[in-house]
Amino acid sequence: MKSTEFFKIKVGYTNCFLVKAENGYILIDSGLPGETDILFNFFKDREIPLDSIRYLVLTHTHYDHTGGAALIKEKTGAKIIIHKDEAENLESGYSAIPRGVNFWGKVAEKVSILVRHSYDPVRADIIMEDKLDLKGMGVDGIILHTPGHTKGSISLILASGEAFVGDLCMNVKLPFVKRGMTYFAEDKNTLLRSWKKLIDGGVETIYPSHGEPFGAGCLEEVWEKFKAVWG
Repeated sequence: MKSTEFFKIKVGYTNCFLVKAENGYILIDSGLPGETDILFNFFKDREIPLDSIRYLVLTHTHYDHTGGAALIKEKTGAKIIIHKDEAENLESGYSAIPRGVNFWGKVAEKVSILVRHSYDPVRADIIMEDKLDLKGMGVDGIILHTPGHTKGSISLILASGEAFVGDLCMNVKLPFVKRGMTYFAEDKNTLLRSWKKLIDGGVETIYPSHGEPFGAGCLEEVWEKFKAVWG
C-alpha cells in the first residue's frame, strides 16, 4: 500500500496533522485559540498556498482542537468536517471537558476550571455520522465515528494504516499512565468499543493529539487491561 504524505504540526500542546491529498491538503484539528500563527507560518515556510487547504477535520470540539477553526476557514476557505453530535458545540464556541478517568485526568479536571474553554464559533460544512469515505477528497482513507472521549469524536484513518485519533488515545509520559490511555472520557465503555474498532480495522500506527505515535499492539494491551476493569 502506497503511503500518504503527512506532517505533524505542534500547536501549543496539541498535535495537528496535515495530510496531502491529490489536489490540496486536509488539516486535522486547529490547535489552541491564539496559536493559529503556528499553522500559517508552517504553510508559508513550505510554500503551501492557503487555498490548497481544502478541508479541516475536527476530531472533536474541545478548545485545544478547535481554537483556530474559524480563522482557518476564513483565511483558507477550507470546508469543516465534523460529527453531527459536535456541530452544536462548534456553533456555540464551547465544549465542556469530560470527567477524568485516571489520577492525572482527575487532577487536570480540577485544574481545568481555571482555563478558558471557549473559542470563536463557526459552522461546519460537512456533517458526518458513522463513516465518511475520503476518496472523493483525493485521499485513500476514511473518517470513522470513534466516540468515548466525547460523543462525537472521529478519527481519520489512512488505508496505509495510520490513524489520527484526536483524544481517543494519548501518549504523554507521566507516572502510572499506560501508553495509549486517554485521561478523559464521557463514556468509558464506549471508549473501549472505539479502541476495538481501530484494532479490528487493521490500524498499524496511532497518532494522538497529545504525545508521540505508538503501535496498534500497545492499544490492544490498553484495551485488554481496561476491558477487565470497566467491562
